[in-house]
Amino acid sequence: MHCNGIDKQVGYDIDGLELLKLLYRDKSLYQKSDGGVTFSGGEPMLQTDYIRSLLPYLKRENIHVAIDTAGNVPSSAYQSLSDEVDLFLFDLKIIDPVKHRQHTGVSNKQILKNFTQLVARQQPIELRLPVIKGINDSEADIKQLASFLLSLPQRASITELKVLPYHAMGRSKYQQLGMTTAIFEAPDTSILAQYQQTIGQVLDIDPTLASSQSNTCTGGPDGVR
Repeated sequence: MHCNGIDKQVGYDIDGLELLKLLYRDKSLYQKSDGGVTFSGGEPMLQTDYIRSLLPYLKRENIHVAIDTAGNVPSSAYQSLSDEVDLFLFDLKIIDPVKHRQHTGVSNKQILKNFTQLVARQQPIELRLPVIKGINDSEADIKQLASFLLSLPQRASITELKVLPYHAMGRSKYQQLGMTTAIFEAPDTSILAQYQQTIGQVLDIDPTLASSQSNTCTGGPDGVR
């Protein structure tokens, strides 16, 4: 039996020195665009030793560093990196614990704990809200998220808010790997507007709505944004 894509090499290993050479090459671009380096994945917080080995060199060159995370890792991972990371891009999907486990297969207890601790340490955060029709697009979902955020006294450390409507651009990757995935739909524009208005007011910031046709991941092949 042969499954297309199972034996296809879609990534490669790279040691820290080689990666730094690639990142340094674009230093002038970061400065001109007010950008920097984003570690994404997968879950980059599962590779904290590797990231930690690179951070001193990036900070020495005054390169802005962000980490894109879903939050479901031990709290010690964030504690070990937070002093040298300029921004965490943190995904929050569902606040209700039963519903979260139903749709993701895991508890959100550790995720909410990590988010709360980062906020308490006043770590700059871009809050990212993936929204999928029929999954987390109800008024109850929005109210629960608003209540959770209002419970955080230091929520001013959440400096950016991005609402991410579902798009199907990732389906081709599953096909290349010989895998199947559930079929989801983009949410109604009225729900996206509610997310923007309600959560934007809670955080007192202007939200950004990502295009439903754009890639919601901020990292490119070499982790650069």
